[in-house]
Amino acid sequence: MQWIYDPNFVGMTIHSTREWNITLSLRGNPDEFLEDLNLPLKTQRPGYSRCKVQSARQLAAAANYIERAFVIWHRGRDRLRKTPQIEER
Repeated sequence: MQWIYDPNFVGMTIHSTREWNITLSLRGNPDEFLEDLNLPLKTQRPGYSRCKVQSARQLAAAANYIERAFVIWHRGRDRLRKTPQIEER
């Protein structure tokens, strides 16, 4: 079963036949996200990334990815593509 949110910044494919997991398709290249080591990102197709949620421990990282995908979608195709940075103050 596949579900695509409108506007198209996140899609979910639910796998329940052989494995129990959810594959997220996210707007944006993997280098545009702050990657969480618990939920690695892979390139899906040009302009999109994917990750596979297999545990409840990965839900916080998935929520952060979805929020970032919305920001990337909102900025549009002409956005400045850069890797996000963490700053300490």
